[in-house]
Amino acid sequence: MLYHSRSLYAMSEADRRRLLPHRVGRGASAPDGRPAAQVSAGGNIGERLMATGARHYGNIRATAGRWLEEVEIPASRIDDLPTTFSGGMQQRLQIARNLVTQPKAGVYG
Repeated sequence: MLYHSRSLYAMSEADRRRLLPHRVGRGASAPDGRPAAQVSAGGNIGERLMATGARHYGNIRATAGRWLEEVEIPASRIDDLPTTFSGGMQQRLQIARNLVTQPKAGVYG
């Protein structure tokens, strides 16, 4: 797999870690691809924002609320654990979590 003519497999682990949260959204249908069960819906989205350098709690929370609404999850559920969501809602949370960083590509399985 190439990104700007560079093989992702040839990149150092550090380079891949810097690239992936910013440019590639990842998702899986397997249980390990689901949102973190013991972290709130907003925290799942906020975690991705913090991985890209966001630090202001209010901005992170507001962005998470907007993305929940984008995937048709009420923003009022921001503090709820994903385990209280239906399977479809968990998938939509995963989509929001991946799209919040505006990746250039998505890899889903």
